[in-house]
Amino acid sequence: VSFLFYTVVLNAAAWHIFERLWFPLPTWYPLIFWITPGLAVLGIAATVLISTRVRSFMAAYQASASLVLVVVALLVGQVAGVIYLTVGAALLVGLLVWMVAAALSWVAVRTFRRKTLLIGGN
Repeated sequence: VSFLFYTVVLNAAAWHIFERLWFPLPTWYPLIFWITPGLAVLGIAATVLISTRVRSFMAAYQASASLVLVVVALLVGQVAGVIYLTVGAALLVGLLVWMVAAALSWVAVRTFRRKTLLIGGN
């Protein structure tokens, strides 16, 4: 939804220059529909794994907030043109992200202990 809003605002702001809809470019589709959901799953799995290792929810929250930097770096790099992912490269990066997310999810589910988390012990 936020990407749709971003697309509408960007095209509306640039309409007087381009006089057509120009965004999103084809290289953005894998980034939005393939890599972003994979990063979301990866972030959730990492947050669960982090919460099993720290003593408080605040520590888990702070540690998992640093995962946002990965997404911001990809977005800024793509927008600035520093990182130019072709569709094929983005699909491969997405596959790697999904593989890491699946492995991390498996580990997080195996190590998560609700009782230990609720009583505050490690």
